[in-house]
Amino acid sequence: MAPRVGDSQPENATCKNKRGCCGQATDELEDALKARIAQTRACYEAALGGEPTLQGSIAMNLIVALDGSVPEIAVAKSPPNMDQVARCVLDHLRIASYPPPINGCVEIIVPINFLPRPRSRPPISGTSTEVSEVRASGGTTSSR
Repeated sequence: MAPRVGDSQPENATCKNKRGCCGQATDELEDALKARIAQTRACYEAALGGEPTLQGSIAMNLIVALDGSVPEIAVAKSPPNMDQVARCVLDHLRIASYPPPINGCVEIIVPINFLPRPRSRPPISGTSTEVSEVRASGGTTSSR
């Protein structure tokens, strides 16, 4: 199983990754990846135009190399109605360059939930009706 955001490996942990990517993501890498994921909202908005009720969760599995490039990326999970969005997100994450991980490449699983924006309506009791546009839970190993 690949590391997720918030997980940390003990320093004496043995690398069990099949790809040999046993590095560790830095806070800068996590932040850059989260920022890039937020930009994938455009992929969802494009698909939403043809299907206004479209929503769902996808997951990307990517390798970030020591130089910050993404030599390998794949869609780990995507319901059939989200295939167009998943392909767009994959292309968007693939072309980016990220801050390098430490101690080797790192495998990252990034789950992303896409939900339509709520329709405009007056706030209830002074609260905002806005919700998170793209939620990324999981992702990288951090030394935090």
